[in-house]
Amino acid sequence: MMIANSLELAAKVARSLQGYVSERRVFDVLKRITLYNRIQASPGLVEAVGDIERFIIDEAPDIVEVRSFKYTGKAGPEWLSLPAHWEAHDGWIEAAGKRYTLNQHPTLVAAHSPGSDGIIEGKVAELEDPLNPDSYKSRSDAILLIKKHHKLAYRLAAEAGIPAVILADPSKDHDSFPYMGLFLSQDEAQKYQTVAVTLPWKLAESLPGKTVRIKVDADLGGPGQLPVLAAWIGDKDSKGPVVLAHICHPKPGANDNASGSAAAVEAFLSLAEAIDEGALEPPGETIRLVLLPEYTGSFLSMEGWLSQLLTHALNLDMIGRRDPYSSEPRLLYPPVTHGVSRIGDIFYDVGLTIGANASIDYYMAGSDHDVALAYGRDAVMYNQWPDRFYHTDSDDADTVSTERLHRTALLAAATLYLASTEYKPTDTSRKNLVNGMIARHVAQGDYDTARLASAIMPLKYNVEAPLQSLIQWEPVDDDREVKPKIPLYAGILVQLESLEARLKLTSEIERLGFKSNTLNILDEVFFSAHGGSTVRRLHTELASAYGINLVSSDRLQNLLASLEDAGLIELTG
Repeated sequence: MMIANSLELAAKVARSLQGYVSERRVFDVLKRITLYNRIQASPGLVEAVGDIERFIIDEAPDIVEVRSFKYTGKAGPEWLSLPAHWEAHDGWIEAAGKRYTLNQHPTLVAAHSPGSDGIIEGKVAELEDPLNPDSYKSRSDAILLIKKHHKLAYRLAAEAGIPAVILADPSKDHDSFPYMGLFLSQDEAQKYQTVAVTLPWKLAESLPGKTVRIKVDADLGGPGQLPVLAAWIGDKDSKGPVVLAHICHPKPGANDNASGSAAAVEAFLSLAEAIDEGALEPPGETIRLVLLPEYTGSFLSMEGWLSQLLTHALNLDMIGRRDPYSSEPRLLYPPVTHGVSRIGDIFYDVGLTIGANASIDYYMAGSDHDVALAYGRDAVMYNQWPDRFYHTDSDDADTVSTERLHRTALLAAATLYLASTEYKPTDTSRKNLVNGMIARHVAQGDYDTARLASAIMPLKYNVEAPLQSLIQWEPVDDDREVKPKIPLYAGILVQLESLEARLKLTSEIERLGFKSNTLNILDEVFFSAHGGSTVRRLHTELASAYGINLVSSDRLQNLLASLEDAGLIELTG
C-alpha cells in the first residue's frame, strides 16, 4: 500500500496516465451522448445509457465489470416522488409570424408536458405574480407567459385549467430555447392537461397581447424508467472511491452533462487500461464509475446499494465549455457544515502536479455531490459556472473544448487512483479555500464576517488560523438540535404532499430574501444534522460563510420554523 506525504506520488501517477487518456475518445463519447434526448423517465435516457454501456464493454480491458439497471415506479423511499414516463414525438408553436418546431429546437416542449388535444390558440398574457393563486383565476382562455417559479407556476396553472403556458427565463441566453423540466409525478400526470412549451426570452417578451398557436404530440403517464450504469475495477462488494456524473438532460446537452459523463467514462477507461498493462499497480480499493439521472438516480442508489460502497465521490458536472462561453472549471469543496474532504484535497494536489488551473471555491449546490453529502459521505464537484448556454438548446458540442475534456479526465483518473490508496494529501486546497473565503468578505467590505470566518473556517477545514482580531459574535440563543426528516432539500417542493404546502414554503423562502444563496443555505441546514448541530452552531457556521447580515438570527429562525412547519425538519431538545 502506497503512503506519501508530498506531491511526488501524485505527479508520478498523473505521468503514468498521460499516455492512456485520449482526447479523441472522450470527445467521441460526448458526441455519442448528445444524439439522445435524455429527459428523465424517457426512452431516450434508457437508450443513451445502453449505448454507453455497450461502448464501455467494447473498450474496457477484462479487469472491468459493467452493470446497468433500471428503477421503475415506486422503487425508492416514500418521500421520493419519481417522474412519470414521458416521450415527446412532435410539437410546434406559431408566434410572431413564424413556426418553431421540436425538430429545430429539442427543448421547445417542456419536459413532462402533456400532449395537446388538437391545436391550442389564444392570446398571450404575462403572469406577473406566479406565487399568487388569484393570478390564475378567470384566465382559462389565455396562454400564460411564465418567467419564474416555473415548476410551481405550471402546477397552479394546470389546477386552474389554463390550456397552455409558455415558459421563458430572462436569466438564460436570450436567443436560446430554455430547458424546463416539470418532473410531474404519476398522480399529476393523470390529471394535468395544460400544455407547456418554452421560448427564448427575446421572443417571449414581445408576445403579451398577441395570438399564438400551439400543438404538442407527447405521451405522458405511468411509471418511468430511471437507468443507472455502474462499472468497477476490483471486488464488486468492496468499498472505494466513485467518479459519478449525471447523464440525463435534453438533446443535445453537450456541456450539461455529456461533458461530465464523457470525462468520467474516459477517466475510468484510461485508468483501467493503465492498471491492466502494468503502468499502475492494482488499486487498494474498488474504483467505480457511476452514470445516473441527476438527483433521482443518486437518491435511489444511495438508498440502496451505493451507500454501502461509496467512500469518496468526485462529481463531474459541466466541465467542458470552451472560452468565451464559460470560465475554467472549479473545484467546489464541501461546505463549512461538512468540513474537510480527502478526495477534494487529492484532486487539488493532482491539479498542482499537472499544471492545471487549480481553482477552488466554496460549496455550490445543484448536482449529485449534494446527495452523497446528504448521506454523510465525502464528496466534491468539479464544475463550470456561470455557463452562457446552461439549460438551453444552444448547449451543443461545437462550444465544448476537447482540451478541457482531456484534462478533466486525467485529473479524475489520477484522483480516483490515489483515493484508493493511503496517499496523504497536502492541505494546500484547504488553505487556499479558507484564505479565499476571508478575502472575498473583505473585498465586499463585510469586515465583521471576515473576522468571523477567520475564527471559524480554519477550525472546520483543519488549517492553521491566520492572525485575527477579537470578534464580538452573538449567535442565536438556541441549543435545539436540527434533525432533517429527509436527506436533502433538493426537490423538496415536489416531495411536499399538497400544492398548498409547496406554495406556502416557496413564498416564505422568497420573502426571507436569501436570493442566489438559497439552495446552498437550505442544503447546509440538512447537512448540519450529520454532526448533531444545534441552531446556535448552525447560525455561526452559515454566517461565517454567507455573511452576518444575510444569515441573521431572525432569518435563520424563520427559515427553520418554516421547514419544521412543512414537516421537513425537526428541532429537538
